Amino acid sequence: ILLLGLVTLIQLRSGYYHLKNTLALRSVSANIALTFPLLRSGLIAAHDQPLLSPYAEMYMFFYTEVNADHIKQKIEMGANVLHFLPIAPVVYRQAFFLAQDGQLAKAEQLMEQAIWSYPGDAEADKFLESLAEKDPAHFSALLKFAVQKEKEHARAVHHQ
Repeated sequence: ILLLGLVTLIQLRSGYYHLKNTLALRSVSANIALTFPLLRSGLIAAHDQPLLSPYAEMYMFFYTEVNADHIKQKIEMGANVLHFLPIAPVVYRQAFFLAQDGQLAKAEQLMEQAIWSYPGDAEADKFLESLAEKDPAHFSALLKFAVQKEKEHARAVHHQ
């Protein structure tokens, strides 16, 4: 059992350093287009290690573009990441993917939870506005809903 534990620890340490070095690429290079293939391959390699796969999925999810390509897989990955680490960028991004897929009721539910749990996320607001400009069919209703819920949240907070 000790030998098995030692082997697992060595594999985990190796995978951790690989993941760490992969993520260091994005902070070293100003041009994400040049480093993206290296970043992607490093994250895929880290994803193959069971103990590191949730972390790799989290970073993959952050770099996943919000569009209709492979939307079911993106939503599935988002559900995994949301279960592992329900932080603001993950929750908002998952709501955007649900809206992209036409699941507006689920997107609105998740958006409302995000607004109440992580209020005032200016980056998410700006990103949703840009999505609504590019693709109003999928995102304008979610933007309208988000603005309404943010106003409700602000009123509720000020009345307490």
